[in-house]
Amino acid sequence: MTNLNPHLPEGIPTRMPSFEAAVNGIVGYDFYRGTFMSYSGYHSMARILKLMNASLKYTYSAEFMSGTWQKVLTTRVSSDHMRFMARCALSHGCKAISWFMFHDRDCWGDAPVSSHGHSRENLDVLKEIPELLFKKIKNWDTLQPQYDVGIIYDLIQHRHTYIGDPSPCNDNNLYIGKPFIGNIPAGKASKEYIGLFRLVEECGYQADAIDIVHSTENLRKYPVIFLPGSALIEKSVIRALERYVKKGGVLVISGILPEISETGEGVKFFGIKKKMERITTITYGNGRLVIIPEYIAQDESEEENINSIEIVKRILQQYAGDPVVKIEIPSPVKWTDWKKEGGGHTVFTQPRNLGSAILHRNKENAVLFVLNHYPEAASFIITFKDRYYRILKNLDTDEVIPVKDGKVILDIDRKSACIYLVQ
Repeated sequence: MTNLNPHLPEGIPTRMPSFEAAVNGIVGYDFYRGTFMSYSGYHSMARILKLMNASLKYTYSAEFMSGTWQKVLTTRVSSDHMRFMARCALSHGCKAISWFMFHDRDCWGDAPVSSHGHSRENLDVLKEIPELLFKKIKNWDTLQPQYDVGIIYDLIQHRHTYIGDPSPCNDNNLYIGKPFIGNIPAGKASKEYIGLFRLVEECGYQADAIDIVHSTENLRKYPVIFLPGSALIEKSVIRALERYVKKGGVLVISGILPEISETGEGVKFFGIKKKMERITTITYGNGRLVIIPEYIAQDESEEENINSIEIVKRILQQYAGDPVVKIEIPSPVKWTDWKKEGGGHTVFTQPRNLGSAILHRNKENAVLFVLNHYPEAASFIITFKDRYYRILKNLDTDEVIPVKDGKVILDIDRKSACIYLVQ
């Protein structure tokens, strides 16, 4: 058994199966976040878990934050935060959680238990999660999150990122800069990879990570695969993608087309000889290659370009069809808060969809996670691809909610996750 300390697998490229082979056991990841779960923090955790699911035999967190590194705090590690963070991880296939910072010691503060053994309110969350998973949900370990499309994780792209990074363990800052390959700086492909997950989710779909060198067969799961544009690509990846498209798959690449293999040799990506000036679709065998000549996923979290979201949405609607479960907002979400500068209140409007819906299935059950990442309570329209579902049962309250023609509207508190048994 071993664990990976917090870092971006994109900033410090990680071949997780190598860790698994080295320890001849299981590999976990250490998750730490701030005391108010950010949307970018959620996506970082979700993306890592998706890669673990694609690469490892078992996905779990070896250290999961339950306290923080400071005794004198401006905010508390609330039970709401702990519950939301845990459910965000569970929603993307984290099968087990080893809570860390269980009690105050050294500079750790606000843990579930004091240095003298007093229990605090967030201790209840540690008791609640096992009851939820092993009493209210049947066969939790066999449930699998259902995704709609895939995004390629090719290690060589991310190696370009970390070569010039002066602080590769700073997982709050993805490096972009020297060395350049052609005109492309290190970090561009990694940032595109990270941003594509958000763009897909903001369209109401869910994207899986494809560890293409380790688990090439996972390409077959999805009708559409996204490849972040990079000057570098592994030769085995080109061959796998060509087979996938020839057999009817749709490959979408955004940004520069690959030019160099992992051994430094020149490559012709799908035999393309010229740079495209606009979005172009090429037929290749029984499938299609969609080329977006510019990077579209370089924006910061919650500031994604609306036009980029629309580009991805059109591609998904045309080639992926309906998602397993779609989440939408009826209208832009608004809230009143202090201005960032100048003092006073103002109304903030977020037109982007910051909700997540992840359906888990096994042979017996279907379980739905619905997450609200807004700082305000919000309503979400949920639409199931399979229209035979009739009710949702809230596993916290036992409330039964009817589903009509595959649709239901759910009201979720801010920074919260509700879990439903789907019947």
